[in-house]
Amino acid sequence: VPSVMPSTYPSMFPSMRPSVSASTLVLGVALNGGAEFDDPNSYQSRALAYLEDVALPFLSGSIRGRRRKLRELDWLPYYVLPCLYFASFGASNKYTVADGLAEPLPVWTDATNWLTASDKCTWYGITCDDESGDILKIELNDNNLIGVMAAEVLLLASSIHTLNLQDNC
Repeated sequence: VPSVMPSTYPSMFPSMRPSVSASTLVLGVALNGGAEFDDPNSYQSRALAYLEDVALPFLSGSIRGRRRKLRELDWLPYYVLPCLYFASFGASNKYTVADGLAEPLPVWTDATNWLTASDKCTWYGITCDDESGDILKIELNDNNLIGVMAAEVLLLASSIHTLNLQDNC
């Protein structure tokens, strides 16, 4: 895993750089042992860039106020959900190329708050437990998703009760 991923996201919080790198965190859960990051345009590489440049600074700021360390359950959804987004939205991959889908790919019908420096529970189609903040539901039915299903969603399987992706492209 590269130590610094090229980013498509400007650093939104340059003064709040987290002390841990996203690459270090994600390597521990990488489903292909890190090979998925060899292609800087893969959906996983794009999700890693989001985690590094936007999510970790956001999380570091919110956790600093609570005086505790960043835990996997804090950052993991901010890698997994962008994987889902990029795999089903606009990241060319061997499946979309094989299907002859032209760039740019169609956009989601509603992507409110996705890939922003905001609580994942405010992202369109995401329902969380009010107390723990765990993701309970991902409901993106009829939202113009196209591409592949990001296997990384399985990393959240212990908390997700509903995954609804029906009626998409």
